[in-house]
Amino acid sequence: MNWVPVKLQQQLEFLHDLHEWLHAGNTPEQGLVGFQRVLEIAARRHELQWLKSIRRALQQGQPMGSGLQACFRPEVITLLNLGQRYGCLASMLDGFKANYELRQGIYKGLLQQLAYPLILLLVSCLACIFIGLQVIPRFVDAGAMSTDEAIGGLPQLVHYLAMVLNVLLPILVMALVLATVCLWHGLPRWRSPLRFAMDDHLPFRIYRQMQTIWLMQNLAMFLKANLSVHASVRQLISAASPYTQHHLKEMRRRLSHGEPDMMKVLNTGLVDSHVWVRLQCQDQNTPLSQRLQGAAVFAQRDLKQLVTRRQRALAWVCYSISGLLILGIFASMGMMFAEFSNL
Repeated sequence: MNWVPVKLQQQLEFLHDLHEWLHAGNTPEQGLVGFQRVLEIAARRHELQWLKSIRRALQQGQPMGSGLQACFRPEVITLLNLGQRYGCLASMLDGFKANYELRQGIYKGLLQQLAYPLILLLVSCLACIFIGLQVIPRFVDAGAMSTDEAIGGLPQLVHYLAMVLNVLLPILVMALVLATVCLWHGLPRWRSPLRFAMDDHLPFRIYRQMQTIWLMQNLAMFLKANLSVHASVRQLISAASPYTQHHLKEMRRRLSHGEPDMMKVLNTGLVDSHVWVRLQCQDQNTPLSQRLQGAAVFAQRDLKQLVTRRQRALAWVCYSISGLLILGIFASMGMMFAEFSNL
């Protein structure tokens, strides 16, 4: 069977429907039969193939996720298998979806808030290049300025700036694209002392905060399903990114050595100081799952505020540079037109 990659949103929607149907019949098999009938009537060919693969895996005594490994994301497969094993699939899907929507909201917010300032900055640079390399030299050739004054003063500055931008702008755009690709692939995978030393700086801090939220939400979810902390950490290792696995393995090591204080177990460097204080200040008699969930909510709010502040700072920088470029262009053009009218 030839599988095609599936969008994450579509994966989550299918698994939510699957969970509902698993509990719709007297037995899980009856629920799956009902789900299959609905998919056949609706002619949902791909979902029908996924469901048949799940039923085949269950009949062979395998986890449900084993039938979807070819087309679903590995973290979703792990989520499905753990939810099936510990009976908390719905809460795990809700937590995973909430974390996914948080990430998408941050990415979308960054693009929306910075799109106009960045486009304005790019257009301003292109306008400066055009005016400096095409218009100003033509004014000089037309005799708008005397030989001694040719491309002098502010027009000279715009001309030199245009030459610099003409060389640097393509390099800067390519470097920005390359840096974005490297960060996209490197943030979840890069593990080194230098990386951990940079965790308090952007964009590493944002990714670190996202992983903190993911960890606390999932730990709280497992603890509510009556798993032990040790078992929860062990299961999360298989679903985590390599960066987060480093911290989870350290937590598992501390638990294996009999560390009784959960706050010390979690203090591996993943949780930043703001969230850490929030965890410590909560009532220690409150169940750990509730404290973790409360800290995750606080971390989400802190992350959104951090991103908003950085968005505003970057937008202000873009607007300032664009304004200076536009002001310089208009001023230099005004000087040349004034010189030309005096001829």
